[in-house]
Amino acid sequence: MSHIKGNHAPWRGHVRAWSTGDVLEPIDANYGETFADVYDAWYGAVSDVGALTALIDTLLVGGLSGAEVIECGVGTGRVALSLAAAGALVTGIDNSESMLERLRANDPEGAVTAFLGDMSSDLPTREFAVAVVAFNTLFNLQTEDQQRRFFHHVASRLRPGGLLFIEANEFRQIERVEVESEQLRPGGSTVQSRSQIDPTSQTASGEFDDGSTVRQWRIRYLSTTQIDEMATEAGLPLVQRTEDAIGTPFTELSERHVSVFRRPILEEQ
Repeated sequence: MSHIKGNHAPWRGHVRAWSTGDVLEPIDANYGETFADVYDAWYGAVSDVGALTALIDTLLVGGLSGAEVIECGVGTGRVALSLAAAGALVTGIDNSESMLERLRANDPEGAVTAFLGDMSSDLPTREFAVAVVAFNTLFNLQTEDQQRRFFHHVASRLRPGGLLFIEANEFRQIERVEVESEQLRPGGSTVQSRSQIDPTSQTASGEFDDGSTVRQWRIRYLSTTQIDEMATEAGLPLVQRTEDAIGTPFTELSERHVSVFRRPILEEQ
């Protein structure tokens, strides 16, 4: 799976009328191979890892200590290392070798067991207490079929009572737009950003250009309603949804969500 983590905010900035003559061509870039060298600097604080770790520890029966956890789209270890520090036995999967190289550098003691693979088809054949899909990673599965397959695949790897945590932006009714802006990235560098949203295909794509490197990205977004439908179809009903990991209520104005799904225990099935 592609590895867009974080909020590229393609709907923010200078918005121009949609013009079919100059829109960006759809791409299928591997995000990790393009962004691995800047990911920690640019997106290390995209969400509250400590709060997410505490939420998982609270909701998981018995807590994180000794629990088998898999992070789907582990990247450089931003979330996985926090879970491991809380005592979890963490496995991570990512489709980018460059991201995994960064993880190994960030994890010299090998607290996270990580491997190269596709989260929609290559999860280890054992049961986990928790699966985590950190910020917007779900949207880097590039087709509806891949996204549906992911929910079924992860459901088959969760133990009865196991939990799936998804962090993402909320996408509601969006018009076709193209956005251009100049952005200051962490560390002081400036990049030219260009992006587009196509609600017909439910895709957002774009690029960052710092004058020497052009970094492209593409996501297929889902609303919370669509996420819930896919999860329910896979046998993972929603347990709770908040705006963030500290428990801010999710409302019609919320731009983000932390959603928790649960595989029913056997007697509930």
